[in-house]
Amino acid sequence: MGQIFIFFLIVLLQISIVIHIIYIKAYIANKKLNNLKGFLVTTLTNFFLALSIIFFIMLSPETLKKIDFNNLKFIEIVFAVTLVIVFVFKKVFLIRRVKKS
Repeated sequence: MGQIFIFFLIVLLQISIVIHIIYIKAYIANKKLNNLKGFLVTTLTNFFLALSIIFFIMLSPETLKKIDFNNLKFIEIVFAVTLVIVFVFKKVFLIRRVKKS
């Protein structure tokens, strides 16, 4: 049970980090208040997710030993591929925007 919970928290943290990167890039590009608020919310979300992972592992360190890290490596690969795809789309969008002006 604990393995699934930690695994779920790690996946949520990865998703939150991707959203965090998107908000910071959007805020730098547009300087809108909504993007700043999203950036701050994802900052707090990342902090509390990481804190909860640390707290849970400190309470039951044997759970960390039982996690199958092969599944975690698969999630890391999916995360990396997702980031690459997002950045490629952003780059294509920026190139098209520069060519139009």
